[in-house]
Amino acid sequence: MTSRLAYGVGPLLLFACGPEPKTELGNVPIFGGSEHQMAAARVEMDAFARWAGQDRVRLRYVEFADLGPRAGVATTEGVIQLNQVLDGADAIRVAMRHELCHTLDFGEGLSTKALDWLDEFAANLPAASIVPIEGVDPNLQFRAEAFAELCESLTPLAAQVVEQPCAPEEELFGTAARWMRQEVWREPPAPALEVGEEVVSFDLPFYDPKDPWNRFSISATLDPDALLIESWNDANPVGAVWVDRVTGVQVDSLAQAVELPKVDDVPGELAPAGFLSLQGTDGFVVGTWYIRVEGSGQSAPRVIAFDGQTWRPVDDTCTKSISGFDRSLFVSNQQLWLGWENEGQAKWGPLL
Repeated sequence: MTSRLAYGVGPLLLFACGPEPKTELGNVPIFGGSEHQMAAARVEMDAFARWAGQDRVRLRYVEFADLGPRAGVATTEGVIQLNQVLDGADAIRVAMRHELCHTLDFGEGLSTKALDWLDEFAANLPAASIVPIEGVDPNLQFRAEAFAELCESLTPLAAQVVEQPCAPEEELFGTAARWMRQEVWREPPAPALEVGEEVVSFDLPFYDPKDPWNRFSISATLDPDALLIESWNDANPVGAVWVDRVTGVQVDSLAQAVELPKVDDVPGELAPAGFLSLQGTDGFVVGTWYIRVEGSGQSAPRVIAFDGQTWRPVDDTCTKSISGFDRSLFVSNQQLWLGWENEGQAKWGPLL
């Protein structure tokens, strides 16, 4: 790790015998930051090379420097600078990714393609998003910045999750995500987690699916064979029932629901993102998540899960409400399950 981060070696010393040639991201030296800063930048460079392809971005060096209010700068000469005041792995990874996206664009002209949806994203950016360059068309700068913002936000996992819009107003996100999957990223997507054939149902006697204020949830309990189904209207409890997880038959139980502990370690590839919830146990992590794009707002929340090996979208990930209460992910019998409501019935099944 020390040799890759080039501790104690500055660009003036490195280039004393002439400019360093551009090289693949895995071999690019990093200067000027703390061990923590340079390690976070390296993690993002390794991830970007995996996502986009090892041979598509080449740099001379990366340097942490005083950039005033700017988070990062990329040049066509193969140099990326990150602000030395950046702190926190996610902030460093996002800034690094943004500049890598610019560098990829320098080499392939992705932001110059005739794309109406990119023009729309560019038109939504605030004026302060670019620093005017004499002799350069500002419209091209805004397009380049819009591309970098989308590339930063729509990582392979994010693009996979968002490419199918949850609402008509999300079609712009979906179009951008599908294009990113086709033109920018090379890493094949992980298959979505889907409910297996063993779906169990239970008629909800206290749930009105036509009432937009009704919500329900399914939870594992301290009884390994029993699930707790609860419903409420707005914030007021409506009813609760315990059912057998395998048969769907109501059981006499008062077993307490198992609350999944909160997880603080948001995966860097999902930043910048908003997590409405992130919980996990037994190697599983589930979250309700949305993307943010500068100037264009945010997507509806989606459901994603970590299955013990990789982050994957959950089939039919859209949620009806900002709270995500119409989808319940829970862990029971060392298995990840999805619960949902359909025409007054609670349904659940294992995710495979």
